[in-house]
Amino acid sequence: MDEQASLIFSLLAGVQREKGFALLSRTMLGLSERDAFEAQAARNEAILSQIREKHLPQNILLPNRILQSLALRSEAPFKEGLDHDSLSEWYLFHLEHPIHQAVLAVLIEWNGLNPSQTSAIIHLLAALGYMSQLRDVGLGVYAKGEISSVDTARIKMLALAYLARERLFLNLADEDLREKMRDLKVGDPETQMLWDDFLRKLKEGYAKGLISQTPPFVWFHTLDALLEKFYETLVLALEVIAQEESDTERFGNMANALDSDVEKHIHAIADLPLFRGIPENVFRNVLKGARLMEIERNVTFLTQGEPIDRFFIFLDGLAKSFKSTEDGSEVIVQIIGKKECLLDMGTLGSVATIGARTISHSRVLALSLSALREQSMRSSTLARNLLTVTSSRLQKFVAHFEQITLRNATQRVGGFLVNLHLETGLEGAPLKLPFEKALIASYLNIKPETFSRVLKQFRKDGFVIEKNEVILPHPHALCAFCDPEMAPRCCRAEAENCQPIRVARRIVSK
Repeated sequence: MDEQASLIFSLLAGVQREKGFALLSRTMLGLSERDAFEAQAARNEAILSQIREKHLPQNILLPNRILQSLALRSEAPFKEGLDHDSLSEWYLFHLEHPIHQAVLAVLIEWNGLNPSQTSAIIHLLAALGYMSQLRDVGLGVYAKGEISSVDTARIKMLALAYLARERLFLNLADEDLREKMRDLKVGDPETQMLWDDFLRKLKEGYAKGLISQTPPFVWFHTLDALLEKFYETLVLALEVIAQEESDTERFGNMANALDSDVEKHIHAIADLPLFRGIPENVFRNVLKGARLMEIERNVTFLTQGEPIDRFFIFLDGLAKSFKSTEDGSEVIVQIIGKKECLLDMGTLGSVATIGARTISHSRVLALSLSALREQSMRSSTLARNLLTVTSSRLQKFVAHFEQITLRNATQRVGGFLVNLHLETGLEGAPLKLPFEKALIASYLNIKPETFSRVLKQFRKDGFVIEKNEVILPHPHALCAFCDPEMAPRCCRAEAENCQPIRVARRIVSK
């Protein structure tokens, strides 16, 4: 976490503290409280000036209304014209909320945290927001000199909301983050004990008795001290994580150079869907231990039941994945092509559930599965890409399963040609069958002789089929085999006579 991010966290904590001093000065009506407010306001303005000098990234914005709001605080109408509740709401809307949004943007964009840590810290920030509101509502009760049933209910609700968010933080934070928070949290034990006692009584509905027995100064400074320590500890913990990330990256790059073949093809690898948009350090860390394999045709490179420690992505070539039966027969599960990954549930476990064999000479990137898992935990962008890639493969698998179970042989062959045309075909150019006809028949779950009869019928309908090429008699020849899932990929999808699109729109309208 860089200095900009640390300053934004400090600004959020400072604004919440300033709000507390502003409300306290209305309650206590003392010069010391007013002086504390003025001092904290000056510190916040200094922090904001530093942030503006650092030129934040475009995706992390501090609205102009923050500057306007800070200037407004020094004017007499603001100082004297707002009651307690109005002043609290003013701070929440004009300062606290927009700064909180900027803090969330910092957390989401920072790749030093894994998704679980990011979620945990978001919940911790929410908990601290509830603690701040609890402090301020209590001050409002002191200012009025009485506590109503509405105040009691609101205080209990804020206490329960704080506890709920704290539990979410503890459940989502990994042991590393929790340990850092414990090691750095060295506040006053008596203050922590007093806060625990406050929470217990508020949770049990004793807000009225607690407020009446606790002097306003003690109430304010107990919660204010805890808020300050929590924010200080959180920023320090994040700085430690950032330093560890920097050290790991620096020493890791020195000790773990990439394989020379991987380095040679680094630009082609970077263009793979899995790696688009991820930071450079994450990209190179994923490639640690990766190997680029040149595999000849008809070579089994993954055996069903063997331990799996690689994630395979095809740069070139074709392969099939299959399930083997006890009698030695095979059922094709997937056909894997250029820029596609081998989808196997073994990537979530430790044993391959399928086998895989090349159909043509192939160039395959074999990633270290442990490196991919580790970096996916640290980078939300890589995690999203991985989910997108595997989801795409799964959707194709489901669509293929529907083809071979719900359609007859002619429809299966027609659907195969439609997909081939949408993926590789050019207007008026022959379709090139990507592999042998016997393998296509097996992939479509029909017998070779049935496949030959279907092709014969296609020839009668005007298709020219010679060896591995298919020439369409006219541009609309395959439209009858298209469906609503395939149609959006077609250049004629918006034509008035596109039946699959009309069907899809009727389904959506229902």
